[in-house]
Amino acid sequence: MAAVKRHDFKTCKDSSFCQRHRQLPKNSLSFYVSKSVQVSKESVQLEISGIENKKPLLLSITLLNGPMFRFKVNEVDPLYPRFEVPFVIEQLPQQQTFSIEEDSKERLVLSASSADVKCVVMKNPLVIFVLHQGEVIVQLNKDWLLKFEEYRAKPLVTGGTDNEKQENEDDEDNEDVDAHEADEEEAHEDNQGEQVKDTQEDESEDTGPDEKKAKLDLEKGMWDESFKSHPDSKPRGPASVGMDIGFPGFKHIYGIPEHADSFNLRNTMDGDPYRMYNLDVFEYELDSRMALYGAIPAVVAHNAKRSVGILWLNAAETWIDVDRPEDSKPILKKLSDFVSKSSKENSDLVTTHWISESGIIDLFVFVGPTAKNVFSQYASLTGLAPLPPAFSIAYHQCRWNYNDDKDCRAVDSGFDEHDIPYDVLWLDIEHTVEKKYFTWDAHKFPDSKQLLDDLNAKGRKMVTIIDPHIKRTGGFHVYDEATRLGYFVKKSDGKTDYNGWCWPGDSSWVDYLNPAAQTWWAGLFSLDMYKGSTLSLFTWNDMNEPSVFNGPEITMHKDALHHGGVEHRDIHNMYGMLMVMATNRGQLLRSHNQHRPFVLSRSFFAGGQRLGAVWTGDNKASWEHMRASIPMLLSMNVVGLTFVGADVGGFFGDPSPELLVRWYQLAAFTPFFRAHAHIETKRREPWLFGEENTKRIRNAIRRRYTFLPYWYTQFFKTSVTGQPLMRPYWVEFPTAEEFFDKEDAFMVGPSLLVAPVLHEGSTSVNVALPGTDLWYDYKTLTSHQAPLRITVEADMDSIPVYYRGGSILPTRGRIRRSSVLSRDDPLTLIVAPDSKGFAEGDLYLDDEHTFQYRMGKFLYRYFSYSASEATLKCAMAKRIVAEPGFTTQVPVHGSQKFVTKVKVERVIVLNVSKQPKEAILTSGGESKTLVVLYDPASKSATVRKPDVNIADDFSIQLVY
Repeated sequence: MAAVKRHDFKTCKDSSFCQRHRQLPKNSLSFYVSKSVQVSKESVQLEISGIENKKPLLLSITLLNGPMFRFKVNEVDPLYPRFEVPFVIEQLPQQQTFSIEEDSKERLVLSASSADVKCVVMKNPLVIFVLHQGEVIVQLNKDWLLKFEEYRAKPLVTGGTDNEKQENEDDEDNEDVDAHEADEEEAHEDNQGEQVKDTQEDESEDTGPDEKKAKLDLEKGMWDESFKSHPDSKPRGPASVGMDIGFPGFKHIYGIPEHADSFNLRNTMDGDPYRMYNLDVFEYELDSRMALYGAIPAVVAHNAKRSVGILWLNAAETWIDVDRPEDSKPILKKLSDFVSKSSKENSDLVTTHWISESGIIDLFVFVGPTAKNVFSQYASLTGLAPLPPAFSIAYHQCRWNYNDDKDCRAVDSGFDEHDIPYDVLWLDIEHTVEKKYFTWDAHKFPDSKQLLDDLNAKGRKMVTIIDPHIKRTGGFHVYDEATRLGYFVKKSDGKTDYNGWCWPGDSSWVDYLNPAAQTWWAGLFSLDMYKGSTLSLFTWNDMNEPSVFNGPEITMHKDALHHGGVEHRDIHNMYGMLMVMATNRGQLLRSHNQHRPFVLSRSFFAGGQRLGAVWTGDNKASWEHMRASIPMLLSMNVVGLTFVGADVGGFFGDPSPELLVRWYQLAAFTPFFRAHAHIETKRREPWLFGEENTKRIRNAIRRRYTFLPYWYTQFFKTSVTGQPLMRPYWVEFPTAEEFFDKEDAFMVGPSLLVAPVLHEGSTSVNVALPGTDLWYDYKTLTSHQAPLRITVEADMDSIPVYYRGGSILPTRGRIRRSSVLSRDDPLTLIVAPDSKGFAEGDLYLDDEHTFQYRMGKFLYRYFSYSASEATLKCAMAKRIVAEPGFTTQVPVHGSQKFVTKVKVERVIVLNVSKQPKEAILTSGGESKTLVVLYDPASKSATVRKPDVNIADDFSIQLVY
């Protein structure tokens, strides 16, 4: 059912470096420690030698605060500098000291008693074990798959088998490669392959052993390689790196987005590995290991006792194999004196094999022990997601394309007429002059500033698309300046601007690796440069994999050159992130660093959580794609990328009314909430599917606005703790093994459980309530004792949502046209006690759009409830309210001097066994009596009109 053209994209068989690594038999290449360069309490540096390597490599080991280990392998004196990924590590955590327990001929043992960790380096052959609390949690190179291709001089071959092809710029670079051209290219390749074969046969009798080996290297694609009609000159030759990484004691492993596949990574021994190579994939396949738009080379392994994570810091094309051998116990025999009894008895094992085309091995191991510890450790390295402007977590309306000013105003008015809130209206590429970004088509948008101001008067914003490809045409100021300043990516000759085909036609791509180009790009967002823009206009960076319609795999040639002579192959997976860095900086500069930026990107890399939101790209209007959005978004969240969503309704195709309603109901509980559609689809604004469906979509969107105070609080907590917003069950219930594969339901923060309707025609959902405590139905407010599996009725008007027992959630009952207009509206507190009668929660408030909160202008309030005292209390929170599994004390810095008009208008206490007579509000030394309404069916007590300012300390006691 997918329309992806698989022949446009490589498999491992088409990638020579993937084959060279993957075809290694286990235990075939042994490295050994040949020399100790430095062994001290601060760091360890070892020379390691291998069969294939002419010179030793340098292995360095450091222990960082977290705790986390860092392992680096690099050439000592490379022929060319090996690329080391910049910008991902925001700040390297403080280095910790080792104790050297043993340094013998057989092994080196490093430990840190304060963190209860050990690193055991077996010297010959080289195998490394990481232990925590007496258990091996990670093993490196146990299968001897470490392979590091050194830069070397190209071998000389007489007669030659030169497989390089000369690009024909006029014929290829200026036209889109359609299906007909693809067939011609494949025929051309077949013909050329026969010519190469004939040449090899003619020369085979005239070559000696050395020359045969050199020719074999050439034939393996080590020095040049082609895919379809696209050559890769590989001027620096082979430079791939790879290593096996095992997780003893684990069966479940998650992460390495972006793939449209299961949440728990599958074994890959029956086919291709998972691929990480950012690509523009049209209407992508499901249940596939194909590369998509983004790449985060990180995983989290989890079992009922603990979690562990790794980051493979490499931005080149990367393949990852996953295997689950039957028994890991033999691995641990060499470590019997270090390993706990329980570790020896556990035979579970997940092994992974990481293969990258270039760069170095730079591996971080996050020791946990809980999943929430791993998330925090990862964030301490790669950075925290910043607190976004509040409008960006509300509802977004998008389409390729809203045609003109009149169309935009009609859509805007349509939301008001149908009483549906929304915050952001989006414009795709058709709003520009001939796809020249930073321009407005004056015929369609004669006064863009007035349109923006009129939207802003309702609290609404606009987003326009700005892509990295720049139309090559004189008189276009962006192109002229970039050309004059030399800010475009170069071809492999290092002199000529790289060009290819994209939406504007013939285009060039900005080199965001160049610091000067980043600064220049950021300046384009200033109000005097981006004519027709205002501070209420924000940005959508699309096509930034980068997408090149007539390039290899619809992307940029790997031998294109960036600033400093860096090949594109080295930075490919982070190109999009570099663009977003510059865009983000531009939004900051235009407001003189006063307003929070908002940028949406399709492409992403590790560390991208610091820069903005991401969506899952060009999905399809199908039930299968809607279902797939959950594991895709969960995979991003568990490796740090939290502000994520999928196009509601599907980008391609026309959803049925039922599918569209169900997708809105699901997406209202995902971090980024936007409807979007292809230009050739039917219009699908929420009111176009009949009154009943308009009502259902309205209710789904309004439900998002009801929970915005809870959402905004969770975004704040993520910005200081690194915890995911959208969570699999096992994050909150780490011992519940029956849910380790679950991907059809999820948690929002620690307190909401969402079980959407995911199948056509379904009017009920089988809901699993985890844990051993109470859950409360969002709609009926009735309680359920976990663990429990129940079939819940879910007509077209609702999906099952549950409050977690022990939680207090802030909500807002008054829904206005946009979130900005409801900023000062009162709150409703939902008190959902656990089985012991206790509940707690929190609320974060600030001005929702500036950085004044960093100077103490915010409020962070703590709520607690005790059934035994029948009392709710509200006070200032001095520390982030603890979550189960995350007990780290995170202080709240600042004076909390934000002035607000927000009051509490009602409190709903659940699981109240009898009718209270009244309630007593006490605040500021004064008390007053409040009315309480009681519903015996739901056992809920509603305290009406406390009308107390949320900034005031207060208590409300139920009186019986």
